[in-house]
Amino acid sequence: MDRSDAPSLELLRIDPAVHRNFVRWNAVPTPRETTGFMEAFTGRSGFRPGFNALVDVRNVSVNAKALQLRNLATARAKATSLKQIGKRAFVVSDDMSFGVMRMYFVMHENTPGNYAVFRAFPDAMQWIDIPENYCLPF
Repeated sequence: MDRSDAPSLELLRIDPAVHRNFVRWNAVPTPRETTGFMEAFTGRSGFRPGFNALVDVRNVSVNAKALQLRNLATARAKATSLKQIGKRAFVVSDDMSFGVMRMYFVMHENTPGNYAVFRAFPDAMQWIDIPENYCLPF
């Protein structure tokens, strides 16, 4: 699927029934995109700060430089004034993205939340307690 015209970040679903948010990265977001997304996301109907999130990063080759990651982590921390944040499970498709996402999470150590990166949806779903038979929006 060609995602070249899609925004860097997409909120696919807020599901109050299972207390989950579903997000897709189509590109590595800039700090400005992250800030705008977080502001719009937290203002959506049905959003609750304690919901866990499943984030699909499979379409992105995450090979950002350290400075880009630090800037993104700083923007995300500034955009998040939430005191209660659930788990964030990121699903990637390659080893480089896996390693870079792990570094990104280290930069989040002083912000609320619990982050993990996975190579497959079943492991990510289990970590944030999504039932096996749940129909994902990806």
